Amino acid sequence: MSTPSYFYTLDAEGQAQCMRRLAEAALARWNLAAQDIVLIKYRENAVFRVDTTAGTRVALPGAAVATASATASASTGTPAVTAAASR
Repeated sequence: MSTPSYFYTLDAEGQAQCMRRLAEAALARWNLAAQDIVLIKYRENAVFRVDTTAGTRVALPGAAVATASATASASTGTPAVTAAASR
């Protein structure tokens, strides 16, 4: 029997805070400066709306966050963010 990871011992708010920190790290990895990060959805996956300091709004899915954190030591790649509708 395996021991659950620390993440799964957290309540929903704690898990969302953990995902936000990963989102911030992913944005830094892709050289995107966030003015605002808003959690849009957190069920099977977390999705964030990100307003960048350059005035762009993007959706950052949890899969992109996980990929960025898992490949932090790999060479630079294209960010898996999706441009959202203008404000």
